[in-house]
Amino acid sequence: MKVVIYGASVTAQKNKDGFFHYLEENSEFEITRIPFGASHLQFAGIAMISKVIEQQPEVCILDWVTPSTKVFPMGVVERINRILHQNNILPVWVLFPRTDDPKCERECCKQIIATESDTVLVRNFTRSRFSQGHELSDILRDAVHTNKLGAPLYAEYIVDSLKQLDLTKFMNLSFSREHESVPIVLRNELKIDTDNKLSLDLVILEESDINIYMFCNIGPTSPILNLTLVKDDNVVFIGQRNIVDPWCYYYRDMLINLPTFKNLKMGKYKLIISISDDDPFDKVNTLKPIENDSSSKELGRFLKTYEISIDGNLKVEMLNEL
Repeated sequence: MKVVIYGASVTAQKNKDGFFHYLEENSEFEITRIPFGASHLQFAGIAMISKVIEQQPEVCILDWVTPSTKVFPMGVVERINRILHQNNILPVWVLFPRTDDPKCERECCKQIIATESDTVLVRNFTRSRFSQGHELSDILRDAVHTNKLGAPLYAEYIVDSLKQLDLTKFMNLSFSREHESVPIVLRNELKIDTDNKLSLDLVILEESDINIYMFCNIGPTSPILNLTLVKDDNVVFIGQRNIVDPWCYYYRDMLINLPTFKNLKMGKYKLIISISDDDPFDKVNTLKPIENDSSSKELGRFLKTYEISIDGNLKVEMLNEL
């Protein structure tokens, strides 16, 4: 059985503090993971789901209630289920606890539970035998991440859940495989700085909202992004996105979302992304001082991108560095 575990920072945990360390030692199933730490279902969860499809697993285990989201946007859980179904992948949602939601009772958990059926499975760790006899303080090192005791328990729970699956039954079930659009992921390694802009040529096929996400490296030299959207030589949107946050005292890979472009009419558009001269840290305080701040300033502001995900009823004609 081929399995992909798709989730946020708990899925991303490394070494013996993370459950995946123990799943790698498992020989019964072929298990890989696709983690996006510090993100949420409505961002990375939908933006990067094509990476799950590319792996062609039989099962996708979804770990997306561990982030702090209280409520998912309407329809996002159902959409992910449909995308997996149309690719013959069984969705298995796992509900792991947080210290502020020890029994997984937040609205986002209820939204997932509401989709449970013969073709959408939901598993709640706190209701399993693996959680018995353990306080959350025994198995978590903070609000949500496992420690060296919790990680193997999560791994054992996942393996036990997989052993109970009847994939033959799933494949023989009759359910709607209606077409659901999948966000387009463009792989690139581009650098946006004072000398280089990024340009996207888009064709909107029918009126829709467009969401764009960038998987990039952020840190002390990250900028404020200028966004200009042009249609028929007319500017239809001008805005900015400050991508720094309190953790930007060090560099890390991160999926960031741009502002939603609402109700775009059919036609051809060009999105130009450049950097602003404004100080991104003017209204953002880092949790720790920026090391070598003077050398960071000498490097100048820039953004290195790896991938861009575009969600909407559209096609992409060109991605350029200007």
